Formats: sequence, C-alpha cells, structure tokens
Amino acid sequence: MKKFIFTCLLFVFFANIAKAQFVEIPDVNFRNALKVKYPTCFNASDMMDTTCGLIVNEDTLIVQGKNIYSLEGVQYFKKLKYLDCFFNQLSSLPILPSSLTYLDCYSNQLSSLPILPSSLTYLSCYFNQLSSLPSLPNSLKELYCSYNQLSSLPIMPSSLKELYCSYNQLKNLPNLPSTLIGLGCEGNQISILPSLPSSITILYCSENQLSSLPTLPRLLIELSCNNNQLGSLPSLPSSLFLIDCNSNQLSSLPSLPNSLFFIECSNNQLTNLPSLPSSLYTLYCANNQLTSLPSLPDELRILDCRRNPLICLPKLPNRLEYLGLLMTQIHCLPNNSSNLTLDTILPICTNPSDICQITGLANNKNLDFKLFPNPTNGTVRIELPYIGDGNWILSDISGRQLKADNIANNEKLMELNLSDLPSGTYFITIQLGGNVSTAKIVKL
Repeated sequence: MKKFIFTCLLFVFFANIAKAQFVEIPDVNFRNALKVKYPTCFNASDMMDTTCGLIVNEDTLIVQGKNIYSLEGVQYFKKLKYLDCFFNQLSSLPILPSSLTYLDCYSNQLSSLPILPSSLTYLSCYFNQLSSLPSLPNSLKELYCSYNQLSSLPIMPSSLKELYCSYNQLKNLPNLPSTLIGLGCEGNQISILPSLPSSITILYCSENQLSSLPTLPRLLIELSCNNNQLGSLPSLPSSLFLIDCNSNQLSSLPSLPNSLFFIECSNNQLTNLPSLPSSLYTLYCANNQLTSLPSLPDELRILDCRRNPLICLPKLPNRLEYLGLLMTQIHCLPNNSSNLTLDTILPICTNPSDICQITGLANNKNLDFKLFPNPTNGTVRIELPYIGDGNWILSDISGRQLKADNIANNEKLMELNLSDLPSGTYFITIQLGGNVSTAKIVKL
C-alpha cells in the first residue's frame, strides 16, 4: 500500500514538471525585474515558467527606467492590460498580448511598432525614432506620438479623443474624428488644417506654415497658434480661455470673448487692440505697432507692451504686478500701485496730457453703433455713438479681412458699400476711442 501511494505521488510530481513550460528571458534587466516581482515563477536556472499563475493572470506590468533592451517574454502575460515600459533602451517590441488596453513606450529607441492589439485604448510613443505608425485599432481613444520622425499618420479611429503628434515631419493631417477633444500638432510643416470637429476644446498648432485657420469650434478653451504665417484670425469662440498668437503677421485681432484670461500677441503688426475682457489676467503685446492701449481691466496682473511706439498709458489697474515698457515713448505713469514691478524707472505723470484719455463709453464697454438698412442690397449706413479717431474692419464668416479703413475724428455717419461682395453674412468691427464692437451684416 505504501509503495502504491509513493508511486502516485511520484507520478503527480513528474506530471507537474511536464506541465510547466520554462523559457529564457534574454534581457538580463527585464529578467531581473520579473524575478523581483514573481520570484516563484523562476527556477534555479533563471528560466521563467510560462504557466505560472502569477504570470498568466497578471494584468499590469510596469518596468520603466530599467535599461531594458528587449521585452521578449512579455507575450506570455496572456491577460495583460496595462504595460508601462517607458525610458528604456528598446529598439523594437515583441508581439503584444491581445488583451492589452494601455501601452506606454515613451522615450526609447523604437523605429517601428508591432501590430497593435484590437483592444488598445491608450498609446504613448513619444520620443522615439518612429517613421510610421501601424494601423490604429478602432478602440483607440488617446494617441501621443510627438517627437518622432513621422511624415504621415494612418487613418484616425472614430473613437479617438486625444491626438498629440507634435514635432514630427508632418505636412498634413488626416480627417479628424468627430469625437476629438484635444489636438496638438506643433512643430511640423503643416500648411492647412483639416476641418475641426465641434467637440475640440484644445488646439495647439504652433510652429507650422499656416496662413489661415479654419472655423474654430464653439467649445474651444485653449488656442496656441504662434510662429506661423497667419494674417488674420477667425472669430473667437465665447468659451476661449487662452490664446497665444505670438509671432505671426497679424495686423488686427477679432473681438475678444469675455472668458479670456491670457493673451499673447507679441511680435505681430498690430496697430491697435480691441476691447479687453474684464476677466483678463495676462496680456503680452510686445513688439507691435501700438500707439495706444484700450482701457485696462481691473483683474489685469501682467502687462508687457515693450517695443511699441506707445506715447501714453491709460489708468493702470490697482492689481497690476508687472509692467514692461522698455523701448516705448512712455516717460511717466498715470498712477502706481504698491505691488507693481517695472522694467524701467518712471515718475508719476503731472501733466494730464501725458495720460491716455479713453473717450467714449465708460469702462471700455462695447460701442453702441447702428446699422441700416440691414439686411442690405448694397450700401449700409453706420451711425456712430460719438466722434473720435478709430478704424473699421469688414470680415467674412471665416474671419478673413475683406476691407478696412480709418475713421476721421469728425465722422459720425459713414457709408459702407458692399455691392462688390457676394450675398452672404459679414461682420464689421469698429474701434473708436479705445472701445470696440462687432456687428453682423447680411448682404442680400
């Protein structure tokens, strides 16, 4: 009887040995990382048991920054969903588990990617040497592929919500899915953007070759389009929180929404600024052709207007903390505050003529001008609320400037001839005495 029991136990032992499948993990650093986490899944010869329950049932593997050259062996993690292998020395990836939903291989030396699992929802492959991407699974929601050598992108999945492909060699973008929320394509060679989905809230398209922007989504919160060749901007959505249009060829800005908190419009050809929103906290407008500024909102903390031909300043907000005035013609301040830091030392003005007198409506409100007839067959008359120096700009629905002229300081009734324009909707922006407003004109 004892002999029989011993024989059975021996049979079970050898059966388990036969069932176990041991493989070598070639990369020593990857092997050591796995041994630390799954010590019972390795034998005395440092071979990994691919049938080990800890391996087979693992759903998360994090091996970041361990100087790994190869992930050979990861394919045995049959239920793996989350793989984080960024900041290693990987030049390629093995076949990935079909269950994978999250892959972060940021900052390696990858020149290509394998076929991506159909369940993948997140892919980050920043800072590699990728010249192309494989077909993207329909389940993908987030794609981060900036800082590679991509010259084109594959078809975007209909489920995609985030696309960041900055600093590659892209000349154009594919059609964007209607679900997209965030788009970053800075530092490429793009000359035309495709139509933007109405769902987009963030658009970063700086450092390209754009001469115009498409219609901006009404939900847009952040717009960064600096270092392009933009001659004008389209109408800005009412939800906009931040705009950076630094270093373009802008001669004017459209009406600014009340939601704006941050404006960077330096290094353009601006001769005036529209009415500033009351919520504005930061304004950078250096290196333009500004001779005056509109009324400054009470919330303003930072104002940089260096390298402009400014000759006077309006009243400074009590909360202003920094004022940049180098290379202007300002020789005194209208007032001061205890928290103000200046880039040059100036006295307080003693002569009222040295202070910009913002005429017109109080608190820099919109101009209440009148248009008639509207709709019109050709000529529209414009009645201004008061007399003063200013200018007007006529643009189409895309924000493209069509006509512009100055307003004489004795002119209160103007006529605008639209007979040379096709039927449609247009916008006229009038700036007068530091105040500004925009109205719609319908040409029949």
